[in-house]
Amino acid sequence: MADVKDPYSILGIKPGASKDDIIKRYDLLLKKYKVNKNGKAAGNEQINIEDIEQAYNMLMGYDFESLADGKLSEDANKPPNPILKKMNVDQKKLSNFIFYYKIPIIIGLFAVLGIFLVLKSIFGYVKPDLKIELVGMYSDSNLDKLEERIKDNISGVKKVNIDPIIFWDKKNPAMESSMEIKFATLSGTGDIDLYLLDKERFDKLLKMSNRVGILDDIAKKYEDQKMNLKVYRSKLEDQTTEHIYGINISDSSFIKGTALEGSDVILCFGNNEADKENRMKLVDLLFKR
Repeated sequence: MADVKDPYSILGIKPGASKDDIIKRYDLLLKKYKVNKNGKAAGNEQINIEDIEQAYNMLMGYDFESLADGKLSEDANKPPNPILKKMNVDQKKLSNFIFYYKIPIIIGLFAVLGIFLVLKSIFGYVKPDLKIELVGMYSDSNLDKLEERIKDNISGVKKVNIDPIIFWDKKNPAMESSMEIKFATLSGTGDIDLYLLDKERFDKLLKMSNRVGILDDIAKKYEDQKMNLKVYRSKLEDQTTEHIYGINISDSSFIKGTALEGSDVILCFGNNEADKENRMKLVDLLFKR
């Protein structure tokens, strides 16, 4: 048996070889020297598989003095992982593989996680029963209370999505521009049931084509009930006559105690016709005395 104190000679590599070179050489020797029934390495009677294993273990970080005394280090004496052993997986080689490829493995795990989250968002998405866009200079964007109030008062409504686009800092042009882009993008999707806006954003919305619905019938319904409504009329570019597109709901008792209380709030209809029934139920609540 070859001298275990000279593992480089056994593996046939130069002293100071990298761990990557050691692993490659070890794999090559295992392929070259086929183990026969007596445990000898066929093709070279001077070196057997045990010599190669000891040399490999020594160069991969086991205690040199312990090996010289014929003993393995504490780590080497640990029993193999039973699961890996059952799967016929070399624990040392697996550890080395993880050590050298840990960065690609981590990147791969993050990629898999990202794909999982995207698929979860797609297949786990629940369409809201009402989609409301809140746009304006409002001091508070916490709308949980308003969402809960809507769900509690409209039967069958289980999910309300109120998306706030808050223009809270006019001194920050970049933030202002970002909110304007978001406002223009979301309003153009065509799936907004209702808008709640301040006057400045209401005026801007009217300048965007095909973003709002006509409220003439809504205003007439509540004016017939002798309600003193503050309405906003306009003639859009694609219209030949003037129509009502906004109704002020700042005094609505329904928004009292929520983040909108005390703010200037104008109600507009979006172009989504899929949830007209729920939308009208919410309008009734907003104008209820």
